[in-house]
Amino acid sequence: MVQFETVHSIKVTGKLQRLAVNIENKEVIITFMLGGKETTRYECDIKYFNENLEILYGDSYRGERTNIRRLLENDR
Repeated sequence: MVQFETVHSIKVTGKLQRLAVNIENKEVIITFMLGGKETTRYECDIKYFNENLEILYGDSYRGERTNIRRLLENDR
């Protein structure tokens, strides 16, 4: 489960279904799908993705929270 804050400051929580990394015009773009029965596609640059995606441990929105940057820095 992950939680993502959109550019409209709306927090979306769902299971990460797919994740793709593309390079467009020399910029790293992350495309991912969140949801369960219905999935929603999101796209952002890697900096926005790192700063606005939280990983929720466990299988519910109440799980322990951390962010990508802390995981990459091995600082849970």
